[in-house]
Amino acid sequence: MISLTPAFIPENVNQIANKLGLPFTSEKDTSTSTVSDSVSEHFDWISVPPVELTPIDILDYIYPVLHSSTFRKKYSEF
Repeated sequence: MISLTPAFIPENVNQIANKLGLPFTSEKDTSTSTVSDSVSEHFDWISVPPVELTPIDILDYIYPVLHSSTFRKKYSEF
């Protein structure tokens, strides 16, 4: 199995985690399944809040922001 290392500045990640009130972990724990997880798989309208912040969560937020038309218009000259 390949081990991936996130290339985030630790101070920035800690700042985001503190603002959200979530602990940062380097990998998502998929070993445990909760009732909420199994319910949300069948009902996509149910939102289950995260219990930890992972690198993929940060990427899942950054990617659409950078590709949004509002962001691209605002910073088009850069």
